[in-house]
Parts: sequence; C-alpha cells; structure tokens
Amino acid sequence: MHPIELLSHNEVHVWQADLDVDSQQMMSFLGILTQEERSRANRYLFAEDRQHFIAARGILRCLLAYYLETTPDKIVLGYGPAGKPEIDKPTTQLSFNISHSHSAALYAISWNRSLGIDLEALRINFSLESIANLIFSDQERAVLETYPKNCRMTTFLRGWTRKEAYVKAKGIGLSFPLKRIEVPFEENISDIQVYPECDKHSQRSQDRSWLYSLDSLPGYVAALAVDDSPVSLSLMKWPTQTSTMSKITANSLGDR
Repeated sequence: MHPIELLSHNEVHVWQADLDVDSQQMMSFLGILTQEERSRANRYLFAEDRQHFIAARGILRCLLAYYLETTPDKIVLGYGPAGKPEIDKPTTQLSFNISHSHSAALYAISWNRSLGIDLEALRINFSLESIANLIFSDQERAVLETYPKNCRMTTFLRGWTRKEAYVKAKGIGLSFPLKRIEVPFEENISDIQVYPECDKHSQRSQDRSWLYSLDSLPGYVAALAVDDSPVSLSLMKWPTQTSTMSKITANSLGDR
C-alpha cells in the first residue's frame, strides 16, 4: 500500500512534533532546506527561533516526502497569493498546512482539501482586551466576558486560533477582517460550520469551513479548519508513527 493510501479522501492527518531537536538532527534538517529557507532562518534574531524554524521546515519536508515516496530535498514548495505554502513539485493533490509556537508544531495533511491549522501557546504577556476589540465582534466579546477571568485567556485563544485556522484554510491572509467571522468559544468542537457574516445565507459549501478543536498539547490551544465537507481526524506524533506506518506499508506491499 502506498503511504498516501493510508490517508482516505475524508480524512485529515494531524501530526504533532517537538521542535527542540539535537544538534545532529538540526544539521540534517539544515541540509535538506533550500537556500531561500536557510536565508529565512538566518533572518531570525534569536538562535532559538532560528532553530525552531529550521526544525519545523525540516520535519515538514520529511513528512511530505514520506507521503509522496520521495526524498525531502526533491520537494519544491511554493506560495499562494496570500503567502500560503503549497507543493509545487512533484505534481500532487496532497495538501498541507503548518503552525508552530515556541517548541511545538502541528502539521495538517489531507488529500485535495484546503486546510488551515493554528497553534498558540498559553501566555499572559499581552493585553487580552485590546486584541479582543480588534478581532472579535460585539456579540463574541459579550460571550467571552461571560467566562470566569481565570478561564478567559484560554477561551480567548480558542477564538483566535479558530479564526486564524479559517483564514489560513481560505488562503486569504490575516488582512481579512476577523470580526466578520463568528466562531464558537466552547472547549470541544467538531464539524462546526463557520463562514463570514456576509455569507451566512449562502448554500454553497465552498463558502464555509468546518472547525475542529485540537487539545492534545498541554499548555497550547489549537484549531483546524477544513473546506469542502466534514472529515475524520487522525492524530499522530512525529517521528514515532512514521516508523510504525512505514512498517504497515512494507507489510502491505509484501502481501501483494
């Protein structure tokens, strides 16, 4: 069985990865990045941020190479009009999205779907209220204020990540007025439809996305948005389960 056959058309694989890798892994990842990616890494002022970017891109290339049965350095990544990364070569309908915060990263991979994933570390070093005024509608802010103060930061980040996941799935960038997208704040959501306020009466499936909460990482809040139709999710950890899945593939090939 080809690795991509392990990914059904109504499924999204979400991979969790730790970006704090050892020096040997770091050098290995650096070796498979393009010159443009290495230049981007060098623009980071702090060594930790630079290393996390290199690890995030290296792991992305390894995951895509795994599904496409090629080597990580053979993958050519491009960018959509709003800067969303995509696979230019080899020709494929495999789609992906990535988000990383501090030392954690999440990767969403699917077959011929538009995806958006966002991950944020829980933090207290910014003004929740001032940012809430910028990104949430009046109704959303009213809902947010009903939560106890000790839960409000987590609730705020649920809303933030869900909006960011939506605009990433649409490939429209953060210039889109986030107040026009109203999202739920409750802890666990699955197959929740969301679309801009102006499109609430639209019946076209391409106008909406389905939201999912991802709560597998302690100390982080994350969300996934998927266009087209609802999906089933498989949550995996890199690199452990690539080895397991490679064994499944090898056994399947041997049975043919």
